[in-house]
Amino acid sequence: MNTATNTVEWINYSDVLKRTKYIADGLLVQFGLQSRQSFIGIYSINCMEYTLIEYACYRHSLMIVPIYDTLGSNIASFIANQTELTTIAIDNMERLDRIIDQYEQFHQLKHLIWLKNDEQITKEIRNKGRYHFCV
Repeated sequence: MNTATNTVEWINYSDVLKRTKYIADGLLVQFGLQSRQSFIGIYSINCMEYTLIEYACYRHSLMIVPIYDTLGSNIASFIANQTELTTIAIDNMERLDRIIDQYEQFHQLKHLIWLKNDEQITKEIRNKGRYHFCV
């Protein structure tokens, strides 16, 4: 759903396959995740980007760890530590801020993946305090 125009934007199967291939290959190359060994957290509402990264993980047998806010504000760090997550995909600034605020509680976390494509938010992320973000 395009919230700016309040319309539905459709993508075809071919585009889904291409996108999931690029995402999947990027997870292995950019973040060093390994097939059948690595976990990736997805801290997001259900949306197209969630589904794309989910299918990208299936493509290389990466194990998905869903993280939901309904279990409390510090649940992300608890789940990340229990599953030894090094990588979490995030969909909004509120969740990003929550992880940054609790960063010391994430023992293995190395990478955050921003799921949305928004120029203004990308600029905000790059300017986030003492952390270095590649978007």
